[in-house]
Amino acid sequence: MDHGSLVSTCYDNLFPESCRCLALNGAELIVAPYATPLGDPWENFLTTRALENGVYFAACNHVGREGEWNMSGKSLVIDPRGTILCKASPAEEQILTVEIDRAQVIDARRRFPLFRDRRPDSYTAITSATESLHS
Repeated sequence: MDHGSLVSTCYDNLFPESCRCLALNGAELIVAPYATPLGDPWENFLTTRALENGVYFAACNHVGREGEWNMSGKSLVIDPRGTILCKASPAEEQILTVEIDRAQVIDARRRFPLFRDRRPDSYTAITSATESLHS
């Protein structure tokens, strides 16, 4: 797979494995459309996903009412060190524009070498179905 951007949708981002697999397969930018009324927990999860994978992370949420929910907006772009570069309004539609630099991905992964220090042999439980773990 060539370097570039990949998509991870909404709820998938709560699982570190989904973003880790994208990064291991070459992602340097993960684009994540989501629809949630929650703002703060998502910021924490998404910032962590960017940092732990050394990727840019662009999350897109919508604003306004959806049924009984008031959607949180708060689309944002995070750099590979986990710094929020820009954040949209929680109340108004906006288009975010930010310049990203591939060199920052490379630098972040060198300074925080989580890929190098992984121990996949000790993670086999995450590839098993939950039901089989409790048998």
